[in-house]
Amino acid sequence: MADPEITRHRWKRVEYDRLIESGFFRSGEAVELLGGQLIVAEPQGSRHFAAIRAAEETLRTAFGPGWEVRGQGPLALDEESEPEPDLAVVPGSFRDYQTGHPSRPALVVEVGETSLGLDRDHKGSLYARAGIADYWIMNLPERVLEVYRDPSVDDSAVFGWHYRSVERLVPGAEIAEYWRSGGSTGQPVFYPRTRDDLRFAELSWGRSFPCMGIGPGDLCHISFPLGVHPAGQVWARSAQLFGVGMIWVGAGNAHPSAAQLDLIQTLRPTVFIGMSSFALHLANLAEAKGIDLATSSVKKLVCSAETLSAAKREKLARFWGAEVFDVFGMSEAGLMGAESAAHDGIHIWTDMYFIEVVDPETGKAVPDGEIGTLCVTPLWTNHATPFLRWNSGDLISFVPRSKGSGTYADLYPMIRHANRTTGFFKVRGVNVNHAEFEDMMFRNAEVLDFQAVLETEDKTGREGLRVLIEVKGTCDAETARLQVAEAVKRTFEFSPQVELLQRGTLATEFERSLKAPRFVDRRQ
Repeated sequence: MADPEITRHRWKRVEYDRLIESGFFRSGEAVELLGGQLIVAEPQGSRHFAAIRAAEETLRTAFGPGWEVRGQGPLALDEESEPEPDLAVVPGSFRDYQTGHPSRPALVVEVGETSLGLDRDHKGSLYARAGIADYWIMNLPERVLEVYRDPSVDDSAVFGWHYRSVERLVPGAEIAEYWRSGGSTGQPVFYPRTRDDLRFAELSWGRSFPCMGIGPGDLCHISFPLGVHPAGQVWARSAQLFGVGMIWVGAGNAHPSAAQLDLIQTLRPTVFIGMSSFALHLANLAEAKGIDLATSSVKKLVCSAETLSAAKREKLARFWGAEVFDVFGMSEAGLMGAESAAHDGIHIWTDMYFIEVVDPETGKAVPDGEIGTLCVTPLWTNHATPFLRWNSGDLISFVPRSKGSGTYADLYPMIRHANRTTGFFKVRGVNVNHAEFEDMMFRNAEVLDFQAVLETEDKTGREGLRVLIEVKGTCDAETARLQVAEAVKRTFEFSPQVELLQRGTLATEFERSLKAPRFVDRRQ
């Protein structure tokens, strides 16, 4: 005689909530409603609990204001599911959910030891069915972070859905190289990168070439450092993807400026890639040597890593006789975008980087066109270091559409820079914005280069600003010095000490640094 078929009751969420309200479950009993079934949760050991707390602290820091990180709180996913994931990130605060549990978290995290099968198959299918875009499993036995994305229909899955994208982020073994970043405090930070990271990084840097109209037949002279800083070596490698020629030159501290000028005259590149300050320095050096870079083979100048003010752009275009392009990126993500021929903003590869422009105080999104802080979440260069809502320190505005035409103008929205949030110092109670000061200096056609030094006066102990300038050999140096002093006083309402330097003096100091130390704080 055949065994009778067992009939299981599929619980509804409203029934489950009534059981809880009536005190049916014992105090502390860990039960979840998953797809109509009551499931007993995995008991917590010390390692499990510590992992939850560590992840909770990290996510609170990463998401910041405007987001609630819930530890083992219920989610109202659907009519027959009320899971209690180890962590869930939801918009708003706990006060927003006093009358009902959240139903659409931005991220769900489960910490798994003995429950990995349940977390992957049952909960994974359930979360995919609910449309949760990001589901992570902290796999404690293997020390792996499993990242699940792209929910889609799958009839063979437990609840008819699964995640098409599954990544395993592991320490050590899959690390291909490290990238150096200046960090937010000036202390160097080294980020691990996997081979998958590098593959997508090369694509992100390489896209800049067609966006700027650079392609087969062009030859680039790259003067970024070719080492642990990613910009130079990744950019140089990426040129092969788009048929662009590349001269691996490196920075001025490795390949002297005079030698770089010789290479430009000998190898005749059509594109110069480097920091705007170094391009300006080479132009000043060329003028001192009687070389007219405006008649050189270089037709396009690509700048990065520094603010490119309108005045500096105009000066570079005049000295080099070239079209000047700006790009944007960071070691935490990669090269995120570039200008097109319209030069009305930097197109961001939004299929590779999710960007938000938020109010610095509230963390909430600002309307398009308004200035806010840039937050970045890399989508594909995040295998070893999954940054979430990384605050880049940039103040920008978001522009949905370029006035230009072409593939990149049509596909990608833009950002426009306002300034750096850290780019100012205070002199005698006056806030001096670096970008504004630089713009004022470079609008003076007689000034070739400058350095602003904030220092303490020996006799009075008062803070003051000393401005060191190099001027054209054809101008009256003393007149130029007085003009700079008057411009600073008129613009910022204090009087600086302005000193004339021989041409090439600043270049010696700038060549020793990765970025030109144009603003120096030497206060005691």
